[in-house]
Amino acid sequence: MATELASSAAATQQLPGATQKQQKPSPQSPHQPQAAPPLRVLITGASEGIGAAVARRFASAAAAATNANATSGGAGVRLALLSRSREKLQALVASLPQPAAAAGAAGAGEGAGAEGSGGAGGGHVVLPADLRDTAALRGVVAQAVEQLGGLDVVVHNGAPGDLDPRDILNPDTWRTQLDLHVLSAVAIAGAAQEALAASPRGGVLLCVSSICGQAPMPAFAAYCAAKAAQDMLVRTLAVAWGGSGIRVLSVAPGPIHTPGLERYAEHVGRKASGATDRDAAVVEGLKVVGSRQPLGRVGTPEEVAAAIHFLTTPEAGFVTGVVLPIDGGALAYSAWGGGSSGSSGRSSLTSAQQGKTRDGSARGVEAPAGAGEVEA
Repeated sequence: MATELASSAAATQQLPGATQKQQKPSPQSPHQPQAAPPLRVLITGASEGIGAAVARRFASAAAAATNANATSGGAGVRLALLSRSREKLQALVASLPQPAAAAGAAGAGEGAGAEGSGGAGGGHVVLPADLRDTAALRGVVAQAVEQLGGLDVVVHNGAPGDLDPRDILNPDTWRTQLDLHVLSAVAIAGAAQEALAASPRGGVLLCVSSICGQAPMPAFAAYCAAKAAQDMLVRTLAVAWGGSGIRVLSVAPGPIHTPGLERYAEHVGRKASGATDRDAAVVEGLKVVGSRQPLGRVGTPEEVAAAIHFLTTPEAGFVTGVVLPIDGGALAYSAWGGGSSGSSGRSSLTSAQQGKTRDGSARGVEAPAGAGEVEA
């Protein structure tokens, strides 16, 4: 009987239909590659500067990973980009790298608004909104969740806007700064919490703060206070949400070459060199600002974006509740006693001890990267 069963099994294996059936992998086969869903990322303040660099970093990293693992169906990334300017966001989306397999077949929703054509399964999503309108932010985040089918990462970024050093206790300035950096973060965090907790990757909320939240600069008092409050919000949420698997953290950039810093550098350059041409003044101003940093230069948005991207990956899965300076050593130098170039205070240290640069300016904390200074 055993011989007959063996003969029957051998004959069955020789049948063409049986061979094809055996070669077809089971849907549950551990050997069959399973395409991972795309990473779903919401980025605020995404139209330029650090926010745009973060969008490019996520897109380029996803494209590279997808191309390297083309046979297994790369995960990719879907971005929801928030800013006041729809046109700038659409231009950014059009410039983002795509996986080779998708380069010729971008989703119909790519570059479109959240009004319907950028739904789940499509491309990136554009969400025109103002961070100062905190009442509307919950609805905007809800749109992002609906359009992307959930959220894995939220990067909350926002420039400080114009600040007047002649009137540092102006109540309207303080309300604007608190709306931009604190209440907007509260609204976004509250609206995104449920989606981040449901992320199979483990949700991440990352705020872009500033070294001004850790070092006082009298000319930017409201901004410094708002960023300090945002940093404490990050630490508090990291403790409160840790049990849900959500990591909450922040980066604190120093002087970064953004359009906002160019406005400040133009003012510095005109004072330092007497330049009348705007571009020449900016170049000179960036040199002056850079010379005040321990590394001798200003940073780039791409350097900040690289750190942000790493902090949202599984490699940083045990990092939460921290505020990471990305400042070329400015905070370390100021803590040692180098002083602040934006401060009107006086140090008891000698010029040599304060770390004066060749042009006589002090090293240390510089103006916020996105601030527009009004000349006193």
